[in-house]
Amino acid sequence: MAAVSEGVLGADRPKEDAAKRLEQRELIERLLSELDEEDRAMLVMKEVEGFSVEEISETLGMNVNTVKVRLFRARGKLVEVYRRRLQNAPPRPRKTVGAG
Repeated sequence: MAAVSEGVLGADRPKEDAAKRLEQRELIERLLSELDEEDRAMLVMKEVEGFSVEEISETLGMNVNTVKVRLFRARGKLVEVYRRRLQNAPPRPRKTVGAG
């Protein structure tokens, strides 16, 4: 019976999941747009494409330590931009649970 209930209750879940993923992707793209082009490229190479720091260093012609420092700073800037957006965002309406 549990499998049937989960199936029925989760019927709209793929649409909700897809919408949520799209919303998250758009947020990430907006946040990344706040970085300079080279820092954005390094973060995408590292976090999305799975490049090692050494590979990024070779590809961009930078010292390994420079890549590490710039990745660290770029991540910090993303966090800062995200926090600033959260503070300026209008409050989201809370979902209420049906009373019966």
